[in-house]
Amino acid sequence: MDSTPIKFKAGLSNGETAIEGKGRFAMVPGELSPINKLLAYCEENDISITSLTLVGPEGQEFHAPTSAKNPRFKAFADAERPLGYKIYRKAGGDVLTGNVTYEYYTVAETLYDGFSLQLWVSHAKPHQAYTLIAR
Repeated sequence: MDSTPIKFKAGLSNGETAIEGKGRFAMVPGELSPINKLLAYCEENDISITSLTLVGPEGQEFHAPTSAKNPRFKAFADAERPLGYKIYRKAGGDVLTGNVTYEYYTVAETLYDGFSLQLWVSHAKPHQAYTLIAR
């Protein structure tokens, strides 16, 4: 999966916004993937992700819960704060019918104590998102 229609946009604890495909988070052959560049940048600079959004090709945005200190809405200010985030790509396949087909997703995972909330956005149908609680 060299190219994906679903990109990340991450708010960082130093005030920066990391956008997949732009600046230091661009896809460059022979270098780390944009996701791995983001993780390395955070580790090297002792910063963390405070918000995570998946952005579709038409600009649609799918937001994971924020850990920012001053979220925009009161409901988010009163909600439990995430402990961290993961972002990755997954492939799912239908093998039961005998016709193996794959669907690709970009996943934003919000980590809490004892569980996580996963937000899956389809590459084929980027207007569709699914959520899953994982323990």
